[in-house]
Amino acid sequence: MMLSLLFVIVVTVNVDCFIPNEWLGLISPSSKTHVKITENAVLNVAYDFLKSTPRPLQPIKPLSKNAPYDSASDLLRAYYGDQVSTASFEEAIKDFKDANENVDFDESSKKLPSAHFDAETFIESNNRLLRLRQEAIISIKAKNYKEARRKTGQLFHTLQDFYSHSNWIEMGNRQPHPSLGVPGSQIDNIADPNTETCDNCGLFGRCKNNILRTIISNNKLTSGYCSDQKNHKGEPVVKPNDVGKCSHGGPVDSSGIEYARGGINKDADSILISPHYYHHHEAAKVATKASEMILKDIRKVVGHREFVKYLGLHIGGTMCMVIDRTSSMRNDIEAVQNRTRQIIKRMNGSINEPSQFVLVTFSDLDYGPAFVTKKPDEFLSQLSSINITDGIECPENSFHALRLAVENTDSYSTCFVFTDVSSKDAHLKESVIALAKYKTIKIKYMLSGSCSTRGQRDVGRRPRAAITIDSSYVDVALSTGGEVTTLSKKEIKAATSMLNIDSGQPEITLMYASQQGVTNPLDGRSHYVNIDSTIKEIEINVKGTVINVKIFNPSGKLVKSTGNIFEAVLQLTDIRIIKIANPEAGKWRVRIRSILTYSVYVTGKGSVDLVPSFGVEHGGVHPGVERLVGKPPQGVEVFILIDVIGDKNKVGTTNKLELLSPNGETIKSMPLQTSEASNKLYTKTILPSSPFQIKVIGSDVIKNVFSRILRQVISTSKCSVKTDRGDVQRVLSPGSTERVPFQAVNDGESAEYTVSAIDSAGFIKQLTPNRFVLGKNEEMKGEILFDVPTGTTYDTSSTVTLVIRGNKASSDYNYFVFTINIQPKELDEAAPSFSIVERVGKCFPLKGSCNDANFTVAVEVVDNGMGLYDVITSKESHAIGLKMSEFTQGVPGSIAKAIYHGSCCDPLVELIATDVVGNIGRLQVNFAEEEEGKTKEAKNEDMFVYIVMVTCGVAALLAVLCACCCCCVAQNRKQSKKTKKQKIHKEKVNVSKSNKPARLPDSERFREIYEYVEPQNKHPKETSISVEQSAPTIFSPNGSTEKKYATPFKLK
Repeated sequence: MMLSLLFVIVVTVNVDCFIPNEWLGLISPSSKTHVKITENAVLNVAYDFLKSTPRPLQPIKPLSKNAPYDSASDLLRAYYGDQVSTASFEEAIKDFKDANENVDFDESSKKLPSAHFDAETFIESNNRLLRLRQEAIISIKAKNYKEARRKTGQLFHTLQDFYSHSNWIEMGNRQPHPSLGVPGSQIDNIADPNTETCDNCGLFGRCKNNILRTIISNNKLTSGYCSDQKNHKGEPVVKPNDVGKCSHGGPVDSSGIEYARGGINKDADSILISPHYYHHHEAAKVATKASEMILKDIRKVVGHREFVKYLGLHIGGTMCMVIDRTSSMRNDIEAVQNRTRQIIKRMNGSINEPSQFVLVTFSDLDYGPAFVTKKPDEFLSQLSSINITDGIECPENSFHALRLAVENTDSYSTCFVFTDVSSKDAHLKESVIALAKYKTIKIKYMLSGSCSTRGQRDVGRRPRAAITIDSSYVDVALSTGGEVTTLSKKEIKAATSMLNIDSGQPEITLMYASQQGVTNPLDGRSHYVNIDSTIKEIEINVKGTVINVKIFNPSGKLVKSTGNIFEAVLQLTDIRIIKIANPEAGKWRVRIRSILTYSVYVTGKGSVDLVPSFGVEHGGVHPGVERLVGKPPQGVEVFILIDVIGDKNKVGTTNKLELLSPNGETIKSMPLQTSEASNKLYTKTILPSSPFQIKVIGSDVIKNVFSRILRQVISTSKCSVKTDRGDVQRVLSPGSTERVPFQAVNDGESAEYTVSAIDSAGFIKQLTPNRFVLGKNEEMKGEILFDVPTGTTYDTSSTVTLVIRGNKASSDYNYFVFTINIQPKELDEAAPSFSIVERVGKCFPLKGSCNDANFTVAVEVVDNGMGLYDVITSKESHAIGLKMSEFTQGVPGSIAKAIYHGSCCDPLVELIATDVVGNIGRLQVNFAEEEEGKTKEAKNEDMFVYIVMVTCGVAALLAVLCACCCCCVAQNRKQSKKTKKQKIHKEKVNVSKSNKPARLPDSERFREIYEYVEPQNKHPKETSISVEQSAPTIFSPNGSTEKKYATPFKLK
């Protein structure tokens, strides 16, 4: 949705701005698509990451801050140098982009409002972001980086749609929403369902100010409704007709003609596509920032090393070996061990040193397990300790072992298989091909024997012509762009020099000719190969019994094996390999004289390679071209899509595409077009029913012929099978069972089919139905039952290959590949917490050298959500000082203990704890401050305690002061009473002594006494108070007493 170019007659690669109909590109050539936003965000984050990360090995000039690193190749070559392959990084970006696109294609998401922030589903959409974030992080921790990128790409689509489909931009915001995709945060101030949000507006550029002013002024969030949408339950989500709500708008949204008419989408800067086209670039800019924030957040959670693999920034690929460990392979194993030591020693410390090593062995009885390590010494040790066993029968479990190796191998790598027997598990062939093509992994076989019809092992003593090659090995090698090499046991040691595991530059096929017949004994046969300016080395490989091989440069001169330019790498009975360094650009000629059939192919090392894929037109609200995972369909028009990998700036034009037979003959030729917006090559055609290869022809920037042959042998299929890749609501968790639907379709004549599914973790318990008949254009829906054991951890990942096959008389098959991750059913947004158990040492005041002063802090970490995953230091240089006690990952409430020991030269340490779903807890300890060892939380607690203590002290002081005042008042009152009594007593005495004193009026006597007793009330307020006052005793003149009385009085 965000930022696609959509018309009924338009065909696009989803929202990729890949536009076969070029006239539409003229309408909105500057629109930012989902794909472009995603690519820019990944490149920006990768730049920041590399800028802050020390370069490995050789010094390269610093990355330029203002350099236009607008491609993966430019950025990675600026960082590592020119002698590296950028395939992994470009594959990673492609994974992000493809997953983003597919949100508009997958049945579960293309019409789902919460996948696009439509229909004011802000809470549901944000929950989707949180779920996808959680699944991406768990996939990284399971080391399933491709699946992690797929989840992130889906997240990007929904996140980016927020800025295009809501009124966030119209409210004047130019920064990302702070709560989107953030655990523990909530989106608030959403427009009420009964609140009007939009008014009618005009069409085609006249839709302005249609969002109500009260909505804008009150910062109320709203988003548009789109026609034909449904919720998770399949219920229609319809724009209300009794309240003015906004529409998505545009030519494909029928709700835009209802009240409130118009729309608010900012998908493109074209008037014809987006009602709010004038805000398109602001929305795209903020969406890019928001996407970058997601990637930076993931980096904080998973750490440096995992983030490198996740973004594809690593250079060295995987050294993958699958070895038959039966006794007949003893010499082969020894030769492989010696050659591998040489390769690792040569590559050790280089920029292209393998980043991972995988070893899987097999026999006729068992296979595996996979040994996976990042350390070359550990790999060599494991390789040297292979347990050789005696085989009982000839066929062996080679495909089980190969599948296990491919599962653990990085994309764009090569797996070498060493054996002298056939396979006993060839039923896994299609599954292995599917997985290898899905990860772009080549399979190369080195065979030193085969199984005879009597079931005995052939140890290679017969002539080569008698060796029978297992046809399933040939199928796997050709389908993945690899090869099969047959050798005698005597040739194994020399033939191991063919092992080429240099991942610095991609292996490019420049020319290929198979099954060539007998040549003229004198003149031979000439084969021509075009070398362009991007090629730094070529290798000529001739297989078969030949008399001689001669090579001529573009000037026509014979190239002799003198100097550094010519190197005869290998010359065996039936194999000749010649390597030429720094070849001159132009047309080279290879002349071969042979008395038998032979094959020849020329490969090169260079900076530009091509990767093919296929797509079919996709209709609906978001028409476009959907990339296929399996084999392309037969008999219908499909798009051939070509991604250019490497230094695109050195490619001039690529204007022709040819389909070749497996032996190199041209089947079909067609023009090749280029999409300037997406930098992709494409053409549309009906593919041949027979197997074929793809050849692309053009020129480099200095007008040399540019030619590439994509070695994978491709075949079409009349059937297809797939699941819905976008259904993030389906979650497999420990102890759960889940049914995942799949769909099989037959585009050919009526036929019987079988379906099988294999997953690496063994969670599949049932597949129904597994056998069925489909008529022409019929489809069938089935289910895969997954059963996950209770004790399965959350970082478990399993890759599923779903294969459909025709009946035994047919070789037709197809496949689909998807990944499942074990996830919590509920969102966990609670972060792990720290508590300091003990701290020792301090770094203030510092006497002498800081190297002589150390400190130690012991902590406990607990996560009460889904359980703790890891505790690391924020600085990689601090990692050596952190010691963790053993703890079980993913156990809620389990306590992990850690001790950090550091030097006062760096007294500030930050520990970071992550749980299994990516929530982060932090602890900062600074031993250079007076409040050493205090976290921010602890300081806050101390401040609270301090405030409480001060408050209590003040209260106590006030209490003392009040008590003192009360005592003084009481004392004054006591003294007053005493004085009063003394005066009255004196009056009594005076009266008794007088003969006949004059009598005062009662009122006057009372006033006199009262004013004497309360002298302090000199200026009383005029308040009338009725008081029952006990009258003083009045003595009569004759000495008798008057009666007591009560009287009212007024205080003045």
